[in-house]
Amino acid sequence: MRSLENIPVSDIFQFLIAGLIIMLVFNIINSYIIPFIKERQTATIKWWQRIQIIIWLFFATLFYVRMLQANIIVTVIISMFLFGVGFNYWRNVFAGVLIKFSNQFRIGDIISADFAQGQLSAINLAQTKLINDKGELVVIPNAKIRTAVLKQLYKKNNVQTHSFKVQVPSNQNAEDLHRLVLNCPYISANQEISVEKKSKNDYLIQVSVIDNSFVDKVGVYFEGVLGAVEA
Repeated sequence: MRSLENIPVSDIFQFLIAGLIIMLVFNIINSYIIPFIKERQTATIKWWQRIQIIIWLFFATLFYVRMLQANIIVTVIISMFLFGVGFNYWRNVFAGVLIKFSNQFRIGDIISADFAQGQLSAINLAQTKLINDKGELVVIPNAKIRTAVLKQLYKKNNVQTHSFKVQVPSNQNAEDLHRLVLNCPYISANQEISVEKKSKNDYLIQVSVIDNSFVDKVGVYFEGVLGAVEA
């Protein structure tokens, strides 16, 4: 019983309060700030997801270290019990962390696998949700979706034309730029592609984006291979 007396109840309570505050702040940012960011939204979401994961991992590490300092035996026993009982859950959480940290998928993406096909509606830590062609909600454990052979499908009936102003190095020309455009996975290659030179290093690219949700991804692609981009 003496070992139980060493459990810092007040510290646990403080960590719970701190965790609730962090959760509340993240929820406010995710609900009322991130959706209204227009410029470079894809890159912002990607890095914000990583920041959230890092903060939660740091918080969990601090909590676990404090429990070990207070009582190693009880903390190890409880950890082994929770890990053993909830092995499948923690495996899915680990897969969810990898999915979010690597920005493997994005809400709105259309994926296809041997067990399901549809549009992603939610990506949680333990599970991912999608809506199939019948309008049914399909819940997939993240460990399964992480290791599955997936294909990202594109809506061919929702092709939209968008313009991008780019700056290219002096050693590249319109033909080089055209090849870079064709290599972009979010651009419809079977639609008209216009590459117009505006000045010495400035070009205007007019392309058909497979879906409006991919516009930010196209901008990030051009920014990654060229540098300055203005949509």
